[in-house]
Amino acid sequence: MSGPGPVHSQHLQNLLADHQLLRRDVLAEERERSSFPVREMTHLLDGGEEQTRERKRFTALANEPQFQPTTASDRLTCYQHGMNVGAHFIKAASKLKTREEFSRFFYSMRVQMPFDVHWSMFVPNLLALASAEQKAYWLPKAIKMEVIGAYAQTELGNGSAIRALETTATYIPETEEFELNTPSLTGMKWWPGGLGKCANHCVCHAQLILNGRNMGLHTFILPIRDMKTHASLPGITLGDIGSKFGWNGFENGFMAIDHVRIPRRNLLAKHVQVTAAGKYERSKAPTQAQYVTMVQTRASIVQGSGVSLARAVTIACRYSAVRTIASTDADGFIVDRTHVIDFTTQQARLFSHLAAAYAFWFTSRAMNELYIAFLARSRDPSNPSAFDILPLVHATSSGLKAITTSYASAAIEDCRRACGGHGFSDACGIGKLYLDFVPACTYEGDNFVLLQQTGRYLLKSLAGQTKDRDYLSRELPTRCPYASEDDFLCPAKLVEMFQSCSRLLALAAQAAIAARTGSEESKWNSSVLAVIRLVKVHCHCYILEKFAEEIAKPTTHASLRPVLTRLCALHALSTIESYLGEFLETGYMTSAHATIVHALVLRLLREIRPDVISLCDAFDFADHQLSILGRADGDAYTHYVQWALKSPLNKTDVVEGHAEAMGPLRSHL
Repeated sequence: MSGPGPVHSQHLQNLLADHQLLRRDVLAEERERSSFPVREMTHLLDGGEEQTRERKRFTALANEPQFQPTTASDRLTCYQHGMNVGAHFIKAASKLKTREEFSRFFYSMRVQMPFDVHWSMFVPNLLALASAEQKAYWLPKAIKMEVIGAYAQTELGNGSAIRALETTATYIPETEEFELNTPSLTGMKWWPGGLGKCANHCVCHAQLILNGRNMGLHTFILPIRDMKTHASLPGITLGDIGSKFGWNGFENGFMAIDHVRIPRRNLLAKHVQVTAAGKYERSKAPTQAQYVTMVQTRASIVQGSGVSLARAVTIACRYSAVRTIASTDADGFIVDRTHVIDFTTQQARLFSHLAAAYAFWFTSRAMNELYIAFLARSRDPSNPSAFDILPLVHATSSGLKAITTSYASAAIEDCRRACGGHGFSDACGIGKLYLDFVPACTYEGDNFVLLQQTGRYLLKSLAGQTKDRDYLSRELPTRCPYASEDDFLCPAKLVEMFQSCSRLLALAAQAAIAARTGSEESKWNSSVLAVIRLVKVHCHCYILEKFAEEIAKPTTHASLRPVLTRLCALHALSTIESYLGEFLETGYMTSAHATIVHALVLRLLREIRPDVISLCDAFDFADHQLSILGRADGDAYTHYVQWALKSPLNKTDVVEGHAEAMGPLRSHL
């Protein structure tokens, strides 16, 4: 059409109306094929029927008008919108009765709020590291948000490498103060969420200098802004680090500290204290206890990996069921249409990701239970073994964070590509999901660094130097004793296969390090790739083990076990395919075993196919948590066109400024 009005035509409206009349409800047909009760699966994923009700309650609350995302793209508008949403959030949250309710509401929010880190890291640090006296003083202020906190660890030139951090806190006994200082440009705090503009305090990690001696990294509460004016305090330079790959509605800050003094009482003192005279006192807790909040954060990242991957795979599977490819006869006329989800190539990429999403979901629950068990033990100061499992918790959370985020980031992008050309549209939703998720591969520890931390623990376990006794300390088969398809479909036997391969990789890594010459650091660096291979297989072994345990629990509804067993086997066998080099190189498997694995993957794709949409439905995402292409009703095309018509470029048929810009060119043609 022509003219100054919006893009519109009767023909287009007729096309939309005709599409509604002719459209098959494909997803309803898919749901009729399900072999299991979807609601029971949802309850299993949520942890029970009551938990499902609570989740749905807060999902609905977070979708109210005052919490909607903005359509703006410039950083300032997005940030200001986040502040406004945050104000509404705090007002609504003040009416909640429990910490669990607050947590559910907080993690249901779709808008990045400037003070997110206050609740996800600052408050947990107070709970984990503050003395009873400090908690009594700081927690009420933090809960009322009089004190708004950030978590200042990462530095410009050092990342979050604990030993390399340059910020110092020198004790001054004459005044009973710590003097915090940024000694170099590379020692500036850089990346902490909310630090530059929102927070008025931070938990600051700095090297404690006591009587000229570096006592290592310690944690301090540092005031950074005036409580009345919100202006930066003297000696504190604060700001935003600039635009990023994603998360541009969220502020990540920088801070330079110029010899700023704070009272001695601002050293978080649950495990360490400095007396007025400058004497250093430490509890029986290990040094790693002061980093326990990082363990909690990494456990939550594992959960986020499962949820984000589940969202992406739900969108991709639903759209793949809707999208068709036409077949034509000799004259070029369409005679049939095949749904994209029925192509083996599409199944191979999406169904394995669906299985991984379930695996990560169950693993995150187990990781959280392990962390809670540690917290329960650590609260009892009379328990001599209170911190015995901390090395295990740290190693497990580090390895799982690295494996799940690396897998999920690649899989989310694969899901986007599986949506074809429409995957590049914002209507797909996976592109933004990827941008929001992929930073998890580097924040709270670079994945390759974390894999090495887990590797050191595993080699100690192999050598019998850890207090927990796992499969690495046992003799296991060095050759796969299984040869039937039934064996390769059994979760318990699949776990044993991964354990055996992992132990062989551990022995190989141990031998590689022993064969090297030079310093310990040099020997490690020369053998580190062998260690990383070990850690990857070990972490996948842990994930598979938790999946198998979930199936075997008495609380798991019997009607769910068959489909979960197939899904677990697909996850295990797809992972074996990805690490087939390791299984073959160690000699644990042969080419005959590989043939069985490949054949079973194809078989499982066919067997899982009828349940795929219902398995996605069981995650129970609301449409606003997904996208236009991932709608539960499958009416992607109608809503895609209606969404496109709302584009600012479609407000008029002829874009404003066209004549002024393009008109003069005509004289040159």
